[in-house]
Amino acid sequence: YNPSRPNIIVGGSVNGQVVVWDTDIAQDTSSSGHNRHNSAGGGNKGGGGGARGGAGGRRGTVQSEDVRAIPPMEVPVKGRSLEQDGDTVVNRLQPILLSKIETMHKKTVRDICWVPDGLEFAFDGKLISPPNANHNQFATVGDDGVVTIWDLRPEHLPQDRLRKMRHQSKAGGEGKLWVPLFKHQLSRPDGSGDVLASTVVMEGSKDGQVSYKLAVGSLEGELCFCSVAPKEERLVPSAQMETREAKRVVREVLPAHSGAITAVQPHPHIKGVYLTAGDWGFKVWRTGLTSPVITSPYNASKITCARWSPTRASVIIVGTEDGNVQVWDLLDRSHEPVLVHQLIQDAVTCIEFKPVPDKRSDKFTQYLLLGTKLGSFHWYSLPKVFSKGPHSETATMEATLDRETRRVAFVQWRWSERQAEVEKRGGVAPGANDASMMGGSKKGGGRGDDDYGTDLDPLNDEFGDGDIDAERDFVAMVEKLAETREEEDE
Repeated sequence: YNPSRPNIIVGGSVNGQVVVWDTDIAQDTSSSGHNRHNSAGGGNKGGGGGARGGAGGRRGTVQSEDVRAIPPMEVPVKGRSLEQDGDTVVNRLQPILLSKIETMHKKTVRDICWVPDGLEFAFDGKLISPPNANHNQFATVGDDGVVTIWDLRPEHLPQDRLRKMRHQSKAGGEGKLWVPLFKHQLSRPDGSGDVLASTVVMEGSKDGQVSYKLAVGSLEGELCFCSVAPKEERLVPSAQMETREAKRVVREVLPAHSGAITAVQPHPHIKGVYLTAGDWGFKVWRTGLTSPVITSPYNASKITCARWSPTRASVIIVGTEDGNVQVWDLLDRSHEPVLVHQLIQDAVTCIEFKPVPDKRSDKFTQYLLLGTKLGSFHWYSLPKVFSKGPHSETATMEATLDRETRRVAFVQWRWSERQAEVEKRGGVAPGANDASMMGGSKKGGGRGDDDYGTDLDPLNDEFGDGDIDAERDFVAMVEKLAETREEEDE
């Protein structure tokens, strides 16, 4: 559904086509036919009333309708047809826009995301903020390794691009030629192939800055950060990226899950934090790190969907394959959910929150919509404890993520230092001897000074590196990570 205009529905098909419907067509024609039927009935009643008046105006007389009369037929409407389904008549909507076979995805469309409100892609590929921006554009991804940007207004497409396609047949039966605005190939930075996307989300803008970043989850369980910025802005290489690699849309590929990623979502309140779900758990990521800062324990069944709470900075709602809905509060406990609710005996496939108003009262209640594999949906009102948190929750959650970020950065740095020490000594771990490797020790039966395990303390000066140098290197590494995050934000 279009977030601003619920009558607009966008869908992707198995063969790669993108389709747009407008439900107002059915509503308008149904109401007009109902009005015509009422006006015709009103005329007959009026005529009967005149006859009754001429006959003496008997009160209480009921005029019965002729059951043999043929009901008036609906006026045929372009883009809509009626089909009999048992005793009911179902409106069959025809698409108002249908992508061309030559310009659509070559394989199944996996996910659709709308360009954030207030932003639009111009013809030169730059994000602008026009006054009438009202969710007119969206992005699609599929198994063909392509992300495509579409515009709901065919008349706004570049005329030079349409001129090249005038020889093709028109689309959708509406006399409109609809082609994508942009196409970006999701090639891996190392050139090993394309990313087969399963889900996509666009960050848009935060803190007044426009962001071209896309977070893409793949069928192989990878979390990819992409940039759909114009080529002239994308050509600026970073210190860790060659000029050739900087031209690519995919900037970073991180192994996240052992199966297809089912959900990717940025944090609604904290910048640079992402949630992914797949296989038997979910993970929380922070830009600039190659490892997650928070990893959930393995669940008994697979995770099918997950969402951040829009009102609670530390709450995550998770749906599972066996029909459970789990509520996690990362500030309360991170090893288990605070609530598990058995919804159905089949998979929970979709989780959505009711949009939060700008101004909330003390009696505000958050509503949750759950979709299932059986085609049913369930509407829940969350308790107050999951609808409204303490005022300092966002700051506390951000401090918790900063602490976990430093821990992950330290482990990555220490692991690289450990590998360098092993390579420096010809593949032999420093301080390792036969006794320590076999679990023994020196005289006295305790762990000796040259024991392998003592080097697990990175600030130990036993091997001559010095705790001061280790602390200095780690602080420099953390500062470099912070600078990298600031450059990405810019």
